[in-house]
Amino acid sequence: VSEIWDAVRPTPVREARPFFRIQAEAEHALHRLEVAHPSWVFAAAISRAARASLYVLRRAASRSGADALPSVRGALAAADQTFDRALRDDGDDTSLKLPFVDALP
Repeated sequence: VSEIWDAVRPTPVREARPFFRIQAEAEHALHRLEVAHPSWVFAAAISRAARASLYVLRRAASRSGADALPSVRGALAAADQTFDRALRDDGDDTSLKLPFVDALP
């Protein structure tokens, strides 16, 4: 590592190549959204919303002291396990396994 460090020419930040190209990354993200299957986008949005809901429920339970109740702890743990199983990836971009999404017409 020290050999590489010694061999690299110092460059001022204003002259250095940017690490993150905003335009290229935005185009890449838009392309992924354009080619994504609608059911995958829906499943991803629902799963993120469900995760956020679980986070809010956990915080509310801890602030109110309800997380001390075994039934509340068990329900939150069961929901967490359900989300983990639902989001397991089988190597396919459309592999979100959400039972309520599969049941939609």
